[in-house]
Amino acid sequence: MEFALIAAVILALFSLHFIAKILKAGKFSNLPPGSLGWPRIGETLVFLRSGEDGEPQRFIRERMDKYDSGVFKTSLLGEPMMVFCGPAGNKFLFGNENKLVSVWWPSSVRKLFRSCLVTATGDEAKRMRRMLLTFLNPDALKRHKIYYATKAANAIREELRVMPMERRVALEEKTASATQDLLSHLLVTADASGRFLTEMEIIDNILLLLFAGHDTTASAITLLIKYLGELPEVYAKVLREKIDITESKEPGELLQWKDNRR
Repeated sequence: MEFALIAAVILALFSLHFIAKILKAGKFSNLPPGSLGWPRIGETLVFLRSGEDGEPQRFIRERMDKYDSGVFKTSLLGEPMMVFCGPAGNKFLFGNENKLVSVWWPSSVRKLFRSCLVTATGDEAKRMRRMLLTFLNPDALKRHKIYYATKAANAIREELRVMPMERRVALEEKTASATQDLLSHLLVTADASGRFLTEMEIIDNILLLLFAGHDTTASAITLLIKYLGELPEVYAKVLREKIDITESKEPGELLQWKDNRR
């Protein structure tokens, strides 16, 4: 039921051109129940208010209950229209596009977007859709994304390429240690057969860790800062703990993993 109501809200915004013409011309008296509201404004303010309250379906539900009907007339965004509700109404609209009905947008939307796919109808819409889908089809989008993703990954690799070279020099000069971090570990550690990772293998694995840890690490740090800011008593304890750890170390001594387990 909720889905049908929300679908009806959408249909109210993208109603039918021929229905609006009928209401404006006033040619027929057997129109569905409903109200066109205030001149020009119609019932737009009531519709928007239900959306601001977080209940966009309320506008539809209230009129369905009031008129006891699966279709009612109203006026939104300066345009008179009919709203079809329920499975039968949805089936009629979506099953007869470009047959008995055609997609239509309010004049305010047409003024904003002018001549484009969403405002075009009939043969013009088909022509624009074919032109756009020539590029926007799944295969083309896949090639487009893969091209730029590969280009970006290669650019990152170029930035990372200097890191192993600089670290090798630092290890030889004893300004970096073999246990300092993952990069040092990969450079000095061989597998069971005595084989070391190549420079490109090291770069590829660092790139993988950057990718895998980006969102997770960023989210964890963000939430940590958020909760420390909201809980000053916890922040005070964490600060005291880190001060105690720092004071227990020699000048220049780095933090170790075991320090976080105290």
